[in-house]
Amino acid sequence: MAGYLLKTLMENGTEDLIKEIHLLKDEITVIMTALGVHTIEELKNVPMVISGDTHHWLEQRGIDTKAFARRKEN
Repeated sequence: MAGYLLKTLMENGTEDLIKEIHLLKDEITVIMTALGVHTIEELKNVPMVISGDTHHWLEQRGIDTKAFARRKEN
């Protein structure tokens, strides 16, 4: 994330960086609202199913993606 934001700053300047940060905040707010959570801590505990390239990448590195699908909300 930091690399992406730094690249935005270096290539497009401060105004675009600020716009990108606001866009990220808005997207996180929409996700949290859709999931019915109020804090980042709650968001960290929402069960999720990981699929596709991300699943394959994690599996190849020995990370059990089933643990994410079985985690409990507070």
